[in-house]
Amino acid sequence: MTGGQCSSDDELLTLLLRDPQALRQSSIARIVDEAALYDPESPGFFTATAFFLINALLEGLDQHDLQLLLDSSRRAFRKMPAEHRAAVFGGFRQARARMREPNCAQISHQDCVSLDPEKVIAALVAMAKSADREARESVVQTDGHSNPEKHRAALDEVTDSQDCVMTQEQSWYPSEAVELAAYCHGLPGFGLAHAILLTSAISAGSGEYSLHWRWAGEGLHILALPPDWHQPICAAYRYLYESDPDWEPEIVGRKRQAAPIPVLPLSAPRFLVESGVGQA
Repeated sequence: MTGGQCSSDDELLTLLLRDPQALRQSSIARIVDEAALYDPESPGFFTATAFFLINALLEGLDQHDLQLLLDSSRRAFRKMPAEHRAAVFGGFRQARARMREPNCAQISHQDCVSLDPEKVIAALVAMAKSADREARESVVQTDGHSNPEKHRAALDEVTDSQDCVMTQEQSWYPSEAVELAAYCHGLPGFGLAHAILLTSAISAGSGEYSLHWRWAGEGLHILALPPDWHQPICAAYRYLYESDPDWEPEIVGRKRQAAPIPVLPLSAPRFLVESGVGQA
């Protein structure tokens, strides 16, 4: 295969992060350097691995080849920088899923995540607590058919006393208002709503609140928020994305998203350091 050369780790990481549009539109050369592929000491080891996995995701690959590389280099992959490690193991996990081979290339959750969830949550909570009354009130008012006093009291309780984690008893007050506000990118409380939904989902260890669809529809608006708001939110979306092998943001219901879906930022915010999980 031929095409333009690619020397940017960020571009390779983007392609490995299961972004279907980036994969389909890519014209980079995908000729794998076999010597570097099985030599973790080689400067070209990551690039060779990336091209290998891109080929597997685009065109399919014999499961034996996939398992052979993983078995021979698993420890080396775990010693990569967190972003590289998570992208590589995520690529193996997705390639395995496409082969429908449940016993091929076993991948752990810790291998695939690059951020510490406790630090991600702490950043979200600090950001949410900084939201002013105007932001909170804009969230309350999105649900015009319910009792605003109940929404207001419940939202304050969640934000100030529960570290932004909604309970099952709060599935309407304030959840309904928060979920609505997370679709309203013009609201002062747009970022606050996402912070609460993301914190609740990460804390519960579940895929509640349809957050993969929310990124597809609201990602560009999230990236347009001031850095001290969009960075914690994007870090949380990255953690959920890396945690979920079924994340398919390019599909909305049964229809493909017409507009391009933004790629999640690759780098963690400066206040979030590499967690080191999954390293040998």
